[in-house]
Amino acid sequence: MNGGGRWAENDKPLLTVSPLIDLVELPEGICLYCNLPGVLPENTDVTVEGNFLYIRAASRLEPIRGKVHALEFSDIFYEGKVLLPAVDTTRVEATLSNGLLRIMMPFARETRPVRIPVVTE
Repeated sequence: MNGGGRWAENDKPLLTVSPLIDLVELPEGICLYCNLPGVLPENTDVTVEGNFLYIRAASRLEPIRGKVHALEFSDIFYEGKVLLPAVDTTRVEATLSNGLLRIMMPFARETRPVRIPVVTE
């Protein structure tokens, strides 16, 4: 991830927040939706470690020109962690569009539900 971690380029700490995350179970796996307004793909880091998915991202503001009278926006560092069921980490896909991160995580093959037919003897 660009930007050197939790510090803005001017050596001010970034505001750290937990992003809003939705997890949806689909027949083929788990889909995660994460709200990351103002974040670019190159400032986003998604990793799976053990049973956890980690999301780290930073939104960067353009340098302010002129005299500032009020300042309510700042650089933001997003950090989230999600406990995962058994997913196939070799087939995870992530996309970021208009501030919405979508991560599709197919179930591991051995954990997919299998219908067992029941017959009479």
